[in-house]
Amino acid sequence: MSLRKLAFTTLVLTTSVVGAQAADFFGDFSTTVNDGSNGWLLGYYTNASLSTFTTFSTYQNPAPDGLARWYDPTNEVYLVPAAFKNTTGNTVHGFPSPSAGLHGGRAGEVAVARYSIAKTGLYSVSALFGAGDSSAAGPYGNVDTYVRVNGATVFSALNTATDQSYSGSLYLTAGSNVEFMVGIGQDTFFNDSTPLSAQVNAVPAPGALAVFGLGILGKSRRRRAR
Repeated sequence: MSLRKLAFTTLVLTTSVVGAQAADFFGDFSTTVNDGSNGWLLGYYTNASLSTFTTFSTYQNPAPDGLARWYDPTNEVYLVPAAFKNTTGNTVHGFPSPSAGLHGGRAGEVAVARYSIAKTGLYSVSALFGAGDSSAAGPYGNVDTYVRVNGATVFSALNTATDQSYSGSLYLTAGSNVEFMVGIGQDTFFNDSTPLSAQVNAVPAPGALAVFGLGILGKSRRRRAR
């Protein structure tokens, strides 16, 4: 095999490894299905015990406030808990445009964006929970934020009204679930709109990077030999 062909082969191989699994909550937010087919499942836990998960079954776009949202029709009056997407061009309820986010429920429900891992490997997991429409001067707007893996909490910031972030490298097996979650804190569910930027990206194996480097080196040498 020529060095040029080796370089091309390793580039394709490594690109497929690097891009094996990459997820972005906003970019992947589906307006048609919420069944986990794109890796994401949006729903809520019925209370702070985080024991019973319910999938959001209804999509509304636009809702009365102009936001697109997935929610449970049994909560038709308040339309929360919910997962939101804002592409209106304006900030609505603390959600800048464009952004996506979560809101806990009136009865203490915890909103969830759950991502399922398809392939075993090392992953970079990051989340930024924004302050949203929390009012530092007011009595409302505190939320509980979590990142969980297979039911184990790897990050939490409780009863907070400020931006919170998490970043970590995690070895995850196929079928694992990474959950980004927002509850209502210790006050009420008012002013709890929480923008969420969340990503789960596969990290290439060191061996793949080494082969990739070898391919680029071979390609560079061939060019110099001309």
